[in-house]
Amino acid sequence: MPTKDQLAKVVRRLSIAIGVAMLLFLLGIFNGVGYNINSISERISPSPDRTFADVYVFFDAIYNPILYPFYWLTGMGHTAENFTSSYPLFIRPNTIPFGFGWLSQQERYDSYTMHMATRNMYGNLATLLLVAVIIEAAKQRLLYVVLFSGVVGFWAGGVLGTFIGLLLSSIAITVYKLKFANANPVHMPAPLKRNEQSHG
Repeated sequence: MPTKDQLAKVVRRLSIAIGVAMLLFLLGIFNGVGYNINSISERISPSPDRTFADVYVFFDAIYNPILYPFYWLTGMGHTAENFTSSYPLFIRPNTIPFGFGWLSQQERYDSYTMHMATRNMYGNLATLLLVAVIIEAAKQRLLYVVLFSGVVGFWAGGVLGTFIGLLLSSIAITVYKLKFANANPVHMPAPLKRNEQSHG
């Protein structure tokens, strides 16, 4: 049976993993950090009474491989596709007190972007949690530095910047670990001499 201390350590590591996964998930919502939009276009076909409208949208974006691992694993890391929707999901009339009207184009584009970024939310969140749990189980929290370096790299230079960030941070951590190992060598006990063994 595991002791209370062992259970507490497991709970603590699991809590850290959940926290990291949620942080990465939330970072993925922001444009420029979680994804880069290449283009969005739409064609709106309102109903005769203008109570709803069909929307034909073309959406082209590339997602951060660190923040959207599930998208990349399922071939959706670079999305360039058409989709159709009918309001009230995307083009519902405004219900502001001083009148009615259509949402602005930017508001509609923000809705399309959020829809595409969260359509596989549970799969992506589960993948992020799995990565964090593996890091915690391996007791290698320095790998979080690698992950966040990849996030910053995407913000600075897209997918190429992600891999540069991952590479540079991996090299830095490797050098750090080697220096740490040299500064703190493991001393093995010297073997006993034969005469010392006989006296024992």
